Amino acid sequence: MAHQGSDQTIDRLMGIVADRVTVGVRQMCCRAAIAQQGFASASEHLEHLAQIKISPERLRMITETEGQYVLQVQAAGGGNTSGTWSAGSS
Repeated sequence: MAHQGSDQTIDRLMGIVADRVTVGVRQMCCRAAIAQQGFASASEHLEHLAQIKISPERLRMITETEGQYVLQVQAAGGGNTSGTWSAGSS
């Protein structure tokens, strides 16, 4: 059931459904969290700038999970973690 002011079709297209978040949304979450002073502020910015409504706690979990992934890739000596990758990178 859709809530007032929400568009589940857009949420599905953006990948914010059923605990699944697309690579692009994860990247926006991480960039917002790094650029802002706290997850609450980053959450507000994502809602206003990208129409992504995500709680500060969910934003924190996504950002920390991505950070752990980057650390694992770096520790394994592989992958491009410089931020210059694209959707076609392997």
